[in-house]
Amino acid sequence: MCTGRSRSPPHDTSPSRTPRPHPFLTAARYALIEHLRNRFAMVLIALFIPVWTALAFWSVPSTPTRFRLRATGRLLTPHGNQLTEITGALNAVTLIVGFMMFAASFAGGHFDRRLALAGHPRTHLVLAKLTSLTLASAAVAAHATILTRTFWAPEQPTLLAAALFCAGITYGALGVAFGSLLRREVEGMFGWFTAAALIARRRVELV
Repeated sequence: MCTGRSRSPPHDTSPSRTPRPHPFLTAARYALIEHLRNRFAMVLIALFIPVWTALAFWSVPSTPTRFRLRATGRLLTPHGNQLTEITGALNAVTLIVGFMMFAASFAGGHFDRRLALAGHPRTHLVLAKLTSLTLASAAVAAHATILTRTFWAPEQPTLLAAALFCAGITYGALGVAFGSLLRREVEGMFGWFTAAALIARRRVELV
């Protein structure tokens, strides 16, 4: 017997599925979190760079120093304290970025393997490492450039920031390589410091 009442469709009681984030975004987020959790690196950025660059600037007199730049053949006469301050900023940026990337790669190796086993493409994991390296180098280089401008005014601060950024990228890539390939922390740190010293010596020879 028809009652004339329309039956409403049954409600879907299954839980709604939230969209999964992109594998690259997941890997990049965890890589950046790993950097932020490195408290020692944060202390170095906040304290070591200002103290080191200040000592390099104040410990050397402002007497002009004349030398020939091999890349262009021009004679330059920068102030001695400005030259040592740039060198100190360069050394601080390379040291900190290299240490950050080595620590993140060494500590996050097991987690990266777990992400790969969970289905994350290794290409996205590599791109996440490169993204974190780029952001870390840019942040530390910008911080060092701003500190440099508190001591003296560079004529081309953009080029100074670009040079610090490229140096951070180079030494950070070494940190990633040693942190990923070597199994023990002592071996990785020794290899990274050795490679950094050889590059620094070659850089001095080119100047």
